[in-house]
Amino acid sequence: GSKLYDYISYYYHLPDVPGLKGKVVVSFVINEDGSIGDFKIIEDLGYGTAEELIRVLKTTGNKWSPGMQDGKPVKTTYSLPLDIVVPNE
Repeated sequence: GSKLYDYISYYYHLPDVPGLKGKVVVSFVINEDGSIGDFKIIEDLGYGTAEELIRVLKTTGNKWSPGMQDGKPVKTTYSLPLDIVVPNE
């Protein structure tokens, strides 16, 4: 949701690469208990942009809502895209 993006934009450190633009996509698993793990980089811009997204996601803790199937929580894979825009100095 938008709260997540607000959180990411607040804690995400952009690389010092003026004019860098593009998209980073990271997938991860939301476990039955709401914890997240098994991070995979799907799209990367380099300069540590995907690693930084994973770092920020790891700081969110176990606050995720797992997927539900037949009324029981199940592991769910989630992909998160993030647009990166570094202003030109």
